[in-house]
Amino acid sequence: MSPSIPGGQSTAQVNGATVSYLTTPPDVSIGDVTAKVAAAALNPSALGLYQIAVTIPDAAPSGDQAIVATAGGQSSPVSGVYLTVQ
Repeated sequence: MSPSIPGGQSTAQVNGATVSYLTTPPDVSIGDVTAKVAAAALNPSALGLYQIAVTIPDAAPSGDQAIVATAGGQSSPVSGVYLTVQ
């Protein structure tokens, strides 16, 4: 995280308007196709809420596709989280 944020504090408390970006962004897949991560950061006004901006890959199939983020060996839920691709 750059700039770093101590546990229990929001980025707004520590950095004001400066956004804290992850130094190592997560891996994201949409419909089992790797998506390009454009940015990943802590939301400055919500404690512990990460925001990840991705580009939907051209090879992602149409329809409701599972979206999974993986960071530090941990993955988001593999079922129940979908993104509709058209």
